[in-house]
Amino acid sequence: MASEETSSIVGHRHAEIIIPDSLPLTDYLKKIVVRSPAEKETLISLMNEDLKKKYEKLIQIDTSNILFYSRWTYFHNAQLENNLMTFDVRVSRYNNNQIPIQFDVEVELVDEDGTVKRQLIENYSVPSKLRVPFSKPRERYEVTWWFDNQLMYKGSFRSEGNLPF
Repeated sequence: MASEETSSIVGHRHAEIIIPDSLPLTDYLKKIVVRSPAEKETLISLMNEDLKKKYEKLIQIDTSNILFYSRWTYFHNAQLENNLMTFDVRVSRYNNNQIPIQFDVEVELVDEDGTVKRQLIENYSVPSKLRVPFSKPRERYEVTWWFDNQLMYKGSFRSEGNLPF
């Protein structure tokens, strides 16, 4: 195998195990490592309450950038507020620094009353700082972002004034 081919394979490998009910994770899983705070938030938002209790403490962020190359586009940070969403997006420059990378971006917003709003923006050049203001403040919402049909971020906001204690 040529060294270019070997390098390509090593650069694209993943450490994923998907075997439902066959691998006793409880006994062997020591940590779950993600690239960024936004990826941690996304992973937690995809878990049901039982999984959160079991695994949330194991999720760690690779702050030293040892495990991930971080070459590709991903959400690094997300700040959700009642009147604004701000995202720090690490946009890939791996293949060509000269050509802006474009995505078909889809956003879903589920409002406090359950209303679902979706928007698709085709061939969008994603900026590294993405700001989405709201026309009116929201007490609670959930937002999901997809780039080229790939889940990029999922998180939720709940106003502190809306807490039961």
